[in-house]
Amino acid sequence: MLRASLQYFLITLVVYYQSIYITTLGASPVQLGLAVGIGGIAGAAIAVPAGWMADRYGVRYVFLVGTFIMAFGAIVLAIASDWIVAIPGLFLSILGLTLVETACPLVCGICLKNKERGMGMQLCDTISAIPRLAAPITGAVLVTWFGGISSSGIRPLFLVQFLGFSFIFILIYSRFTNPFETRTTQRGIRLKEDYGEVFRRGRMVKRWIVYRALSSFAYFIGFQAGFVALYANVVKHADQYVLGIMGSAFMIVPITLSIVLGRLADIFGRKRILFATIPVYCLSLSLLIIAPDARILILSSLMQGLLLVNLTNEETISVELVPVNLLGRWSGLLSLTRGMIGILAPVVAGQLWEIVGPSSLFIFLIVVELALIPLLMGMPETLNITPSET
Repeated sequence: MLRASLQYFLITLVVYYQSIYITTLGASPVQLGLAVGIGGIAGAAIAVPAGWMADRYGVRYVFLVGTFIMAFGAIVLAIASDWIVAIPGLFLSILGLTLVETACPLVCGICLKNKERGMGMQLCDTISAIPRLAAPITGAVLVTWFGGISSSGIRPLFLVQFLGFSFIFILIYSRFTNPFETRTTQRGIRLKEDYGEVFRRGRMVKRWIVYRALSSFAYFIGFQAGFVALYANVVKHADQYVLGIMGSAFMIVPITLSIVLGRLADIFGRKRILFATIPVYCLSLSLLIIAPDARILILSSLMQGLLLVNLTNEETISVELVPVNLLGRWSGLLSLTRGMIGILAPVVAGQLWEIVGPSSLFIFLIVVELALIPLLMGMPETLNITPSET
């Protein structure tokens, strides 16, 4: 939990300024989308091996490798002289983050029971989100201190990120131990057979892969590629302090409502919570489009925080669709799907921005989010599913 808190603080420290940083290095919105899309190739390429490694060697090994790569990516971004040089840094950062995010849900998936998993995973997210509340404002202060919204003003954030990831690596190496279930006794590389077992023994996994693919567009366009922050800065003229407040507002909902919604999901079911929160997230994107001033931008960002709550709820469903001994491989398949969307989504966003207009990105996201509802209707409620039933 400490590892997750520190890691996401460091990611949130830069995420609201990363897209602007790439554009200050000379990239257009289309080139920004291309750069992040190239980084997404890393996530797609490593996803399946990451899940396999987590099953074979344990999550500690994956955490160490992923954190080391993220630290290297941060230093490359810090020294980048133009947007093309920044691409390897984005590539490495996304590669490392994919490794870590593939392994992270396995800890709760293995250690918690169904009836407590929703609240348990939301509790983990709540605690790890508290430092993230301060990260965007901290970033705004540092950017102001180093010269404002410019490449020289944002660059030091990546140096801070490098130092933080280096500390996390030492922390994992010295303190973290594997949940014993993550290690298997099999030997040899049998990727085709191992992953085929997921489809044989999992429950409606193909439909859920499609669902997770579509739900990933909002994360990759709005959060990882940073088009929400870019839109607020370029179209709505938000300065670094408004961006910082938007980033902090984004974290308020995960902090205040995650445990409550997680508990409700454990009582009434995961699907019902998603049915209730998806329309609210769509409303937040509508407010972003029509926002006349900073107050509405901040309100929109506050409501967009439901995105993280929904992602955790989706992770809860994911770990309940397959037997425990297949979680690593299953998580790898889902990460592969998300990685492929991570390639496509920023490129689509850049093209929509340039050809149709900046607001079209968020209209597109609203349509995609609403398309999730019929897919979700066809999924089983996983609350009472046990491993023997999958």
